Amino acid sequence: MKKYIKLLFSLLAMLGITSCSLDTDNTPGDLEGMWKCTAMEQNGQIVDVAEKQIFWSFQAKLLQIEDKIGTQPRILYHYNLNGSILELNNPYLYDRDHGDKPLTEPTLLVFYGINTMNTTFTIEFAKGKKELTLATETYKLYFKKF
Repeated sequence: MKKYIKLLFSLLAMLGITSCSLDTDNTPGDLEGMWKCTAMEQNGQIVDVAEKQIFWSFQAKLLQIEDKIGTQPRILYHYNLNGSILELNNPYLYDRDHGDKPLTEPTLLVFYGINTMNTTFTIEFAKGKKELTLATETYKLYFKKF
């Protein structure tokens, strides 16, 4: 009888483990981690932004975009990754003290090279996946793995 009880508990434990879904179903793979924006390109003109300390951090299904100097608000995005396409949706203003709030002013995104609330980038990697380019029809953003 004890064998059956142990077997039953083992089966229930395995069932419980396999039925759980972590928030990492949308594994970012090569995007995982922190990226420093080094340059932005618009209309063929490249601007060096390395001194602005702009960082994009990918984890699970969330992207945090921030200016480490602290002059701009932090932004949180939900994102989807489909091959070489990165879709950013539902931006929030980061505010851990009072609760993150949905972003209503898209002009706050321009500093980060984003000009619409929901946007889609094409992803290109270089130098052994240590460099990243995110491109839209308007911008190209250049990053180095940090």
